Amino acid sequence: MERYKNLSQIHIRQIGAFFLTGVCLLFCALFLASCKGKEDPAAPAEGEIAVSYINKDMTALVTETYELQSTGTVEQLMEVIDLWNETSQDLNRKSPLQMGFTVDGYLLDGKNLTIEVGADYKRLSRSEEVLIRAALVRTLTQIKGVSSLSINVEKEPLTDSAGYLYGAMTPDMFIDSNGGEINNYDEVTLRLYFANDTGDRLVAVNQRIFRNTNTSMERLIVEELVDGPSGSTGKPVLQEKTRVISVMITDGTCYVNLSSDFLSGCNGVTPEVTLYAVVDSLAELSNIYRVQFLVEGSTDHMYQESMDLNLTYTRNLDIVE
Repeated sequence: MERYKNLSQIHIRQIGAFFLTGVCLLFCALFLASCKGKEDPAAPAEGEIAVSYINKDMTALVTETYELQSTGTVEQLMEVIDLWNETSQDLNRKSPLQMGFTVDGYLLDGKNLTIEVGADYKRLSRSEEVLIRAALVRTLTQIKGVSSLSINVEKEPLTDSAGYLYGAMTPDMFIDSNGGEINNYDEVTLRLYFANDTGDRLVAVNQRIFRNTNTSMERLIVEELVDGPSGSTGKPVLQEKTRVISVMITDGTCYVNLSSDFLSGCNGVTPEVTLYAVVDSLAELSNIYRVQFLVEGSTDHMYQESMDLNLTYTRNLDIVE
């Protein structure tokens, strides 16, 4: 295992992949094809790789077939990184390494490659960060001897907004359940309900979300409630460590299955506000009339000793300011 400030310092020898720490849950899923939804070209021939860039609209990845000039793992990694670091005259694409953050070094351990980045990486927008990860993983794992990638931010493993580690990432994390690449993204406006300043009533917030179209709207709504408001209006209503296990709709009832962190409540917010924030937000969808909460798959819980999760809940606008 060796650490390098710059790949140009690596001596010629066989090593494994960069390390990009943290296990990606679903959220995982990411941007893959061209900005106009074109299919990727045929698989590159031997000695070639498909190098990913970010399109000018920051909505998807575009790829370019590149013929590698070197043969060793390390040399090929150096070659691709140098390619990304070149100043491009193509205004239709952006390099994932030229997105306003610093790369402080690399760590190669077996077949796992870690990229060390500075604190400015945390200031990237959600869509930018996801695209960057997708481009890095999809490109560098094509190099023989590299099978996974990780990112450390200021020497700490990268985590999602709930604090969960993304882990070492592999290309199959960017493939949907049907085996196709996830490449359709759009921007939607959700009407979400968060807590008011005193935590005893709800306020409605129209929040614009950049989303993967393979993620259902109902799941997206719950995940956004966990993330909290993006602006200055409203307070979070769910414990930030809450993990969304599943969200599904059957006959007008939406079943929201959350991790046990949900039961610890949200500081300064009443139990009614928390539950009805979820219910009222989901009820904005025309096919949802009731919400059933589950914790780790079970309804046999009392939320904050006052709300029975065996019951289903319907829209309550009386609690909205």
